[in-house]
Amino acid sequence: MRALQIALLSLLPLALHAAPPGQQPELTAAHLLGAIDVPLSAALLARFSLDRPALETFLADGKQARYVRLRALNGLGILGTAQARDRVAQALRADADEAVRAEAVVVLARAWAQRGDALALVALQESQAKQPPVRVARTLEEELARLATP
Repeated sequence: MRALQIALLSLLPLALHAAPPGQQPELTAAHLLGAIDVPLSAALLARFSLDRPALETFLADGKQARYVRLRALNGLGILGTAQARDRVAQALRADADEAVRAEAVVVLARAWAQRGDALALVALQESQAKQPPVRVARTLEEELARLATP
């Protein structure tokens, strides 16, 4: 079953470009978030109705594939709102999956902190002070060092 899903998802980029305009197959938000060859953009998020609540739903669903949850985090970063930032910070503090927490570090640092968002920077620094798991700690160290470099 998993192999079939991967095979079908690998065909998604072809499906997006192969059909004549106006006759593209019906693709879902879950397909988009699971597609490894389709970069997320604000336009794609809007096209697939992936607003903040929808992305938060994918992120919160522990039954979703890890990759889908990571892409939902990145989608929140693309949206760039204060509410999205707060949800990403919450994932950094409390998600059970270390990979999700590490990706939350990257999203907070690159979508908000590097643009001068003080609350994002505080969330990163507070997380570092709480001695997180090794993977998260390394990512925090790398991103905070990158932010400190002019």
